[in-house]
Amino acid sequence: APVVESVPAVYIVVTDSIDISDNADITASLQSLIDNNPGRTVYFSDGVYNISSTVYLPTDKEKAVSLRFSNYATLKAAENWSGDGAMISIGAKTEAGSAELAANTVHGGVIDGAGLAKVGLSIENSLNTFVSNVTVKGADTAVWVKPTASAVNIEGLTVNGTAKATSLGILNEGADGVFSTTRISNVGIGVSTYAAFFQSPKLYANASS
Repeated sequence: APVVESVPAVYIVVTDSIDISDNADITASLQSLIDNNPGRTVYFSDGVYNISSTVYLPTDKEKAVSLRFSNYATLKAAENWSGDGAMISIGAKTEAGSAELAANTVHGGVIDGAGLAKVGLSIENSLNTFVSNVTVKGADTAVWVKPTASAVNIEGLTVNGTAKATSLGILNEGADGVFSTTRISNVGIGVSTYAAFFQSPKLYANASS
């Protein structure tokens, strides 16, 4: 039987305030929930969460949040997905007065580009970002670490690409990223990196799943 994760009372549970039934587009409501709960953990219980454009995690250290997904929670690009942005963008939207960069975290679950989103997860203008046990599928580029991201730590990442020749597992332009226990499959290019340390990578660029 599936193991049901115990949810601490201090978590902000998305479905307590947002209805995800009937494939509803929750982009605006989810962004508002993140923006209004700095320093908190936003929890996604089992289910499919449809978004039609990028959801942003803050740049300002005082507003950092943690997104935590259950094992059976999926953030999915809706049929009306628009734009070339990532599904989750860490640090792209700079707040006025940001003095110290945020240390946002994303843990667990599935980010599903559904063949519509260009990028699953992007990281920029951030410090000590931690991503763990996340599966990214159906996006042209699963994870894009941009030059302005520092001390990125990604572990337990699973990528299932789009099978296109241009499909990319990880694009790393950051200076000091660490990637560990990474499985990448069904992509044209497993990893394109400028500077990073990979520990126990498993690249299956031509695999079907």
